[in-house]
Amino acid sequence: MGAWQYVIGIGLALLGLYTLWATRNQYRFIKAKGNKDTSPFVMWGMWSSSLIGFVLVMVGVTTFFGQW
Repeated sequence: MGAWQYVIGIGLALLGLYTLWATRNQYRFIKAKGNKDTSPFVMWGMWSSSLIGFVLVMVGVTTFFGQW
């Protein structure tokens, strides 16, 4: 794959880190400002967002090091 391997790996890892960062910020916002009108399904969305972020980081790292 050459140089594209590193570009794709870094891109996926950064996208995954951004997803985890955004999930953390959303959790802090809901914890501080959530009330009875907050959807009870928001935690499912945050859980799936965390899982997607973790998977993107792992795929990015394995792509970067050529283990894919």
